[in-house]
Amino acid sequence: MSECCLPGCSRPVLARGYCSSDYERLRRSGKLEVRIIGDPVRRFWLKVDKNGPVPEARPDLGPCWVWTGTLSWQGYGHILIEGRMRRAHRVAYEMLIGPAPDGLDLDHLCRVRHCVNPAHLEAVTHQVNMLRGDTWAAANAAKTHCVHGHEFTEENTYITPQGGRSCRTCRRKRLVELRKRRRQQKSSAA
Repeated sequence: MSECCLPGCSRPVLARGYCSSDYERLRRSGKLEVRIIGDPVRRFWLKVDKNGPVPEARPDLGPCWVWTGTLSWQGYGHILIEGRMRRAHRVAYEMLIGPAPDGLDLDHLCRVRHCVNPAHLEAVTHQVNMLRGDTWAAANAAKTHCVHGHEFTEENTYITPQGGRSCRTCRRKRLVELRKRRRQQKSSAA
């Protein structure tokens, strides 16, 4: 039985000189790339385009290094290293800068999730990373007034046991209305 004609692949031929997985990739996409098996560093750099766009929000950072390999559903680059799927920006940071400090996230200053340029990454706490992003937590933290227009000042802000915040003026108003309804229910029941 003959072997796949793609360099680096020694699996048996299925059709047109290719093994089953290479033939399927060729059928789906119309192209085949030579797989680099072994050296993870070489495989990593083959999937990096250092001539990416300059981020609009931070042109001072210079061009992004765009990950051209597999992306997660969240938009982060992924690469399989030693049998484990790793985030590409984290691998780049560890290769060029060193290990990320324990308990810290790597925040993309450029806001491009598939960028692997370590100069665009900053080690920050998870809370800081979330508040910098475009999450609902960041949007709520940026609010200066409640939905009824009362300002979130130190005196007018109640911090809930779960760490959220609410307006003291609105809470007082709701409690007054609740007590009024309870009194009305008691008087109508009597």
